[in-house]
Amino acid sequence: KEIADIRGDIVEAAWGNQIRNYVFHPYQMVKDLRTGQETTAITDIMNGELDEFMEACLKHEHQMVEETTTV
Repeated sequence: KEIADIRGDIVEAAWGNQIRNYVFHPYQMVKDLRTGQETTAITDIMNGELDEFMEACLKHEHQMVEETTTV
């Protein structure tokens, strides 16, 4: 149970469940569809430097919690 709580919901990887767009050509960009966070530093992202996306995700989740608790 504890591991399931940490893991969160398991969803099938299918169309409609897309989290990020990666564009390599004709320009370079990665965009998180949930938070709107985007960067042109695609090489950094592909090398695992995801801090800006993780921070944006945490802020987004915090905002969602605040919105649901204040309503």
